[in-house]
Amino acid sequence: MQKNDDFDQGVCMPPAELPSEDNVLISSAHITTADAIPEQNVLIDNDIKNQEDDATSNTKQSLRERLVKDDIFRRKFILWIFLCMSSGILGWVIGQLGPSLLDLKEITNCRLEEASFFLTSVFIGYLMGTIVSGAIYQRMNPFLLIFLGITALGVTSAAIPWSSLYGVMISMHILKGFGFGVLDTAGNSVFISNFKHEKGIQSYLHAIHLMFAVGGFLSPIATAPFLMQDLSSTQMDENLNLTIYQNTSLLSTSSLPSILFIKNSTDFSKVQYALQTANYSNMTYNDDLHDRNNTEHIQRRSVLYKAYLISAGLCFMLAIPFLCMCFTNNKTYKEEKSKQMDKKAELPIRIKFSILFLMCLFLGIDNGMEDTFFGLFTTFVVVQLGWTKKTGSYITSLYWASFACGRLSAIFIGRRLKASKLLRYYVNVFLLAMIGLFVSTMFAFDIGIWIFFPVMGFTVSVFFPSIFIWTQDFLTVAGKVSSLLLVAASLGSMLNPILIGYLMDNNDSMWYAYITLADGIVMWIMVWVATYVSHYVKKYRVDIKVECTEIQENSS
Repeated sequence: MQKNDDFDQGVCMPPAELPSEDNVLISSAHITTADAIPEQNVLIDNDIKNQEDDATSNTKQSLRERLVKDDIFRRKFILWIFLCMSSGILGWVIGQLGPSLLDLKEITNCRLEEASFFLTSVFIGYLMGTIVSGAIYQRMNPFLLIFLGITALGVTSAAIPWSSLYGVMISMHILKGFGFGVLDTAGNSVFISNFKHEKGIQSYLHAIHLMFAVGGFLSPIATAPFLMQDLSSTQMDENLNLTIYQNTSLLSTSSLPSILFIKNSTDFSKVQYALQTANYSNMTYNDDLHDRNNTEHIQRRSVLYKAYLISAGLCFMLAIPFLCMCFTNNKTYKEEKSKQMDKKAELPIRIKFSILFLMCLFLGIDNGMEDTFFGLFTTFVVVQLGWTKKTGSYITSLYWASFACGRLSAIFIGRRLKASKLLRYYVNVFLLAMIGLFVSTMFAFDIGIWIFFPVMGFTVSVFFPSIFIWTQDFLTVAGKVSSLLLVAASLGSMLNPILIGYLMDNNDSMWYAYITLADGIVMWIMVWVATYVSHYVKKYRVDIKVECTEIQENSS
């Protein structure tokens, strides 16, 4: 009995082109006569089948030959290039938030806990964008959705540095997240619908995610020169000496210890507080100093807009090709027809829900943890270890570089290892690196941090795409299933940063290390639980194979 709903369709024999632990069972999967494709539908879908046959027959052809001879593949390949670029833009825009978080905090004059809500706002918007995009996806041109998502990223990138009001800053980050969610959902759906019959779909998918890492690597480097410079103790001493010299005749002797008390401070509020212990007649000079410092502060702060304008320009340039595709590339989108070819044996509902729960929970924890790496790690090393913001920005870039290398390695390793095995190997190394980073931060061992943090970036890079591919072994990753995975990921991204920011602001910054270590341990456990479920599904399918064979023998 055929079901039209994507989630209820269930299943989960992977397509022939996606390697899985159960490929040997695909050829013998039983489809009843009632579910057989009618002859007229076979005739209607000849073009889709020809594409699948071409994908198989062309595996021995070079990429160049396919681009020259196959017009359909050539259009899809061009689309894939622009999807890679859009993924790179996403990485660029998201990677920019972490290094600039402290500057955005200064722009809005808020506390760290409140500033950490900028990250949460992005993923509140992402959740909204994912839901809205999924709801209207079948009613709109998917390339128009991608165009609108990229445009929203560009508009918000241009506006954020000028949003000095906290409420406006929150609104801009929600709108940015909304564009992120629309672009991510529509982009993934377009990719799956066009490449689901390509034998090298895993390599194409890892390449798209690689570009996200490349964008995240380059963004902090490009942003670092525009960050507000830290005020050194030497500059502060010169400021204080000049103030004392100019106001010697008005300062009482009893006020001098108060000034000397804040000699090494870089917080101007402490300077102002100390000067208030002087004679009341000196308050006029103190106010003048405060005004001059505020003017210098605004001049340093305003430089950040240049980095965000670069992001806006990149977004607007990339939006143009997708706007053109709205009118020229509709024929490559054949999701409705290709759905009829995804006839797979159905799993029991309890197994489907168990798998979906595990995968959604894993993605929620993974995304929440990854987002704290690029969003709060710079703040963590500045506050906990006393690093400069520029140094924190550089180690964030190193994390993104290793993240990109991990994605690059997965393009080649994924051809030899199944997604489940690749994930198990990488999550083991990730947990060891996480423990090493935790110990290094506990004992302020800087070299250990520079070693283990990039290793974590390398291993965590394969988690998100591997989960999608592994889920495809059990459930059809399209429609409701794909939306649920992305919603779970966005929920994790919403909750984890604000929780860690609250604990860092009200307790101790080491809570960042405590929470992320706990996340890593839970993810490691879940991978092995999913492995157990995978073995159970394999046994179940073997039983189904035997049963189907007996039915075929009896019917013959």
